[in-house]
Amino acid sequence: MNVRKIFLVMVAACGGASQVAPRIGEHEAIPVDAIDHPSPPVTPEELVTGFRITNYTLASELDLSGQRSGNRTRVTARGLPGDYAWEFLCSSRGVAMQGTGVTAKGQLVHYVSGGGGFCGKDRHLCNCEGAKFTLASGVFGASGRQLVENFSIAVDPTVIPYGSFVWIDSMKRWFRADDTGGAIIGKHIDVYVGTQPFVFNGETAVYVSSEPRKPDDPGPSGVDTSCAREGLVCGDVPRMLYRCHEGRLTFERACTGSCRKGNGNDTCNPRPSMQFCGAAGWYCGGDRVEGRPDALYHCVDHGLVLETTCSRGCSIDPDGLADGCF
Repeated sequence: MNVRKIFLVMVAACGGASQVAPRIGEHEAIPVDAIDHPSPPVTPEELVTGFRITNYTLASELDLSGQRSGNRTRVTARGLPGDYAWEFLCSSRGVAMQGTGVTAKGQLVHYVSGGGGFCGKDRHLCNCEGAKFTLASGVFGASGRQLVENFSIAVDPTVIPYGSFVWIDSMKRWFRADDTGGAIIGKHIDVYVGTQPFVFNGETAVYVSSEPRKPDDPGPSGVDTSCAREGLVCGDVPRMLYRCHEGRLTFERACTGSCRKGNGNDTCNPRPSMQFCGAAGWYCGGDRVEGRPDALYHCVDHGLVLETTCSRGCSIDPDGLADGCF
């Protein structure tokens, strides 16, 4: 099996992480032969630890019509027919930041260019009227490939080349490097979940291969995915529920509360009473939520969950919705 060793490129703290660019389609497509014919691989001895895993989704006009920012203005945009919610097109959670979104009528909208960059603490598009958008037939990543929910990932291509197949050990499945983003630097992977719920945010080990893999293919040699009891089982990673079938473990879902072991199938516990929080996302303590500054919290359905304590400190992202451990 051909595999590729990962080289971590150190990036200065004042670098691009402070400028969050659209994550979908922000670059021109690279040539197909650069995807299908990567440079000769070398063999790593083991999985590489310390990768931060986050998730990104499509902007949705149904969820972004003024509910988050309070701005219920509707705007026209270059390249698009009709009018749209300003929050959907131009806010920090909208199409201009995420790259692609789905309108209230179910049409895909893609950010093309312009708008004068991002302004203010909330990182909205500076000149929304000057930005160009277009209707889209699909969601495409920086590699030129169409993105697939829960299979495509955004990577730093200097660390993981486009077209690579990546085993994310906490999720016990394969993904493909199809995209990048302005905040995806170094050992950071963003899982494209499309319209699906967030699945995981934390640190894990990964394994990178140039050999094509399907999501549910067996893991790399040396990775333990064995299990003894048929059905749903709690994993070693907090709040992760897996399925054991024919002696092999695969990812099932992440629990919003804890994972409860039982005599039959393990289950996700209901969320306990918890602190109220205003907007869904991941936050360091003190960044819009109360808590320890070295801890990462997850706001789900307006309830705050302690995700993990960060051994090297918690990093606050500019948009305030995707903080994470260093």
